[in-house]
Amino acid sequence: MMSYPMSIYPEWLRNFFTFIIPAIFLNYYPALYFLDKPDPLGMPSFAPFLAPFVGGGFLVLGLAFWRFGLAHYQSTGT
Repeated sequence: MMSYPMSIYPEWLRNFFTFIIPAIFLNYYPALYFLDKPDPLGMPSFAPFLAPFVGGGFLVLGLAFWRFGLAHYQSTGT
């Protein structure tokens, strides 16, 4: 999914990967900025600069999920 531009996907899928799982900020918006292309989706001009914050948020969520799993781990005993 991340190999293609987000503009080819239906709106509901773009909204999902923009607001629910914000993967669009990890490669699409930085690529638009570095290639000096206009945003076909109409997001604000500061959207490419949100990538570090979104990445940090994913890191925090991933670590919290990892710690939750470690705290609730039960060995099989064998």
